[in-house]
Amino acid sequence: MTEHIEFSWVYDANPHDVFRMVTRLDHLEEKAEYLGHRGHRMLELREREGLFRSITQRQVDVELPRWAPGFVLPRNTITQTQLWGAPSYDGSRRYDAHIEVGGIPVTIDGEGVLAGVQYTATRYDIRLDVRSTFPLIGRRVEKFVAAQFEYAINGEHDFRMLWLGRRGQQQHSAWGS
Repeated sequence: MTEHIEFSWVYDANPHDVFRMVTRLDHLEEKAEYLGHRGHRMLELREREGLFRSITQRQVDVELPRWAPGFVLPRNTITQTQLWGAPSYDGSRRYDAHIEVGGIPVTIDGEGVLAGVQYTATRYDIRLDVRSTFPLIGRRVEKFVAAQFEYAINGEHDFRMLWLGRRGQQQHSAWGS
């Protein structure tokens, strides 16, 4: 049993700039606040030996379906690890993702890719697989957790659009000076 989710967006910035945005401490902290996540902590955010590692931890509140209270907590600790590879010639990059949800027997693994589109834009693709080891209701747990992640990841996209919009406004005001 596995629930597969995919996302794809195009941003009006080159891959280098999108990578810098999604790995900036202030971006990550503001994004957590925007999404209503609590207790956001950076456990690691650094490059070493050509790999960039980002590990975040946060508490996420969810509204539980009737069947879930015995199996899922309304507040869960999420620990997310992204291991980014080195950039290609145009700044494109990919990462492997591993996400742990405290208190729920699921594993979430996948990847993200930043790909250059004609040197001025970036396509950001995310693919995740949600797997549960719960006997009997594992499929329900997978679907529930996948739906929660779909909602959150679409919220992350909305935040990135706001962030890029602020950057564009700052550039325009600097040009107008």
